[in-house]
Amino acid sequence: MAPAKRGRTAKTDDHHSKSPGSRHVRQGFIISYPPRKYRSITHRAMTSAQKYAKQQHLEEQVHFIIITRDNNKPNAYGTASTAHGPLTWAAVAKAYNEKYNVSVTAAAMEKRVRQHRALWLSNHPNYPTTIVYAKKDKCLQTPCPDTSARERRDRSTHDLLDKRDANEHVAGWLPPDDIRNQSDMRSYIERGTAINTGVVTIQILNGHGEPVDAISIDCHIFQKSACLLGRLRSSELTLEVQLNGSAVAAIQCYVLEDDHVKGLVLDRWRMLADQAEEVELELDELDLLFDCTEDGDAARTFWVEAVCAAGLSEGLLTRKKCGIALAEHVRDLMLSYA
Repeated sequence: MAPAKRGRTAKTDDHHSKSPGSRHVRQGFIISYPPRKYRSITHRAMTSAQKYAKQQHLEEQVHFIIITRDNNKPNAYGTASTAHGPLTWAAVAKAYNEKYNVSVTAAAMEKRVRQHRALWLSNHPNYPTTIVYAKKDKCLQTPCPDTSARERRDRSTHDLLDKRDANEHVAGWLPPDDIRNQSDMRSYIERGTAINTGVVTIQILNGHGEPVDAISIDCHIFQKSACLLGRLRSSELTLEVQLNGSAVAAIQCYVLEDDHVKGLVLDRWRMLADQAEEVELELDELDLLFDCTEDGDAARTFWVEAVCAAGLSEGLLTRKKCGIALAEHVRDLMLSYA
């Protein structure tokens, strides 16, 4: 006898008479139909309370869909609405999904209303069958000019040519010579030209008589500052101003300003050294310069050389307030001289 297969029971032909309606006999095998996994599963019948609760839930959903669709505001049972019309089915589906936490389409909403609206209206006789919606304000539109197709085509072609010409001459057009000569552009470009006679310009000169900066103020304000200047005319005013700055201010400018100002301050220090002029500089101020600058800075090298050249290096190192960076640079320079 062949081995038994899955889903079949190998038995002799003597047992074929049992339950003939549920088994099929073929070549000495008994086959059961259908398999257990395909047998239908019976469900328990719903009770009356469960059926009533389900029906109430369905009616509540239909009620929500109809009220939301009609968009009758502010009174859902009124005959006139302040809205301009019913909501779209897409908007109804969105509100339905948000309320019941589901995901249905607009077509499903339309089908529910089409199938259940008549029954719902019979259960709600006070609901209006006709709703008057508010009218939308018409926007006045400017009438289009009555032009032919040829005029519109010619105009568009002309505009296209103008745009192309403009793009080809961007930042490349210069006015003719006669127009540029009449405009007197030279007076606006050249610096130092007196354009406004009501302004007094004060030039600030350094020790060599070279202009460093200029200050411009109104003439009437300048003449009110002193009785002598008030009796002079604007063209007769000539004034030289000498500014005396402290060493701390010079160090602050060197540390805080840009490279150009640093160069001016350093040139000023070198000029004073060349002229053998005395500079009042405290040890705290010199430490401030070394604390705010990095190694290899030009100002550090200048002041260390100045201190050593003046013979103040040994006295500076003996002072307790001497900074570490300043002392190290002075020692290195002294060792290089030894």
